[in-house]
Amino acid sequence: MTQTEILELVGHMDQINQHFASLYGTTPGDRDFIMKIEFKITAEIDLAIKQARPWVGWRHNCRVV
Repeated sequence: MTQTEILELVGHMDQINQHFASLYGTTPGDRDFIMKIEFKITAEIDLAIKQARPWVGWRHNCRVV
């Protein structure tokens, strides 16, 4: 991916994060709210977001080994 394509992807991921953060009553940048986002680049070099799932409170579900 080119630098421009990476920045475009980051912008789309930020939009997705902000959208779901508002639905879950949290603020963008909250380190306890993350998104798992699956995407692909098509044969036509288009970005396709396949899935976006929030992972709320992930730190509370992790165990340090």
